[in-house]
Amino acid sequence: MNSERDSVFTDRVKQVLDRHADGVDEVTAARLRVMRRSAVSGPARSRINRLPFGGLAMAAAVLAAVLVWNYLPRVSDGVPGDEEMLSQMENLELLEDLDFYAWLEATQSSS
Repeated sequence: MNSERDSVFTDRVKQVLDRHADGVDEVTAARLRVMRRSAVSGPARSRINRLPFGGLAMAAAVLAAVLVWNYLPRVSDGVPGDEEMLSQMENLELLEDLDFYAWLEATQSSS
């Protein structure tokens, strides 16, 4: 039902526009043709439209990666001397079993 109404409406509009177009003088018709050609040809391409946006996006991504990389904390930014202290300890097993040695000392002193 809607397609019939649309068709009737379109036909009436076309008839009215055709009648008015036939009554237009030559100067106005020429101006309308120039405007129609201008509209159909599309907008003039500006310089910004010719820039390679893919390249700009890649440059922005690289810049973001470099900035993030520079602000990441470094592993060596910890407390100075921690690594040297741990590497210089001769008996690392003592640190792992510290609770055991405390228990052993407590049981030996009580007996």
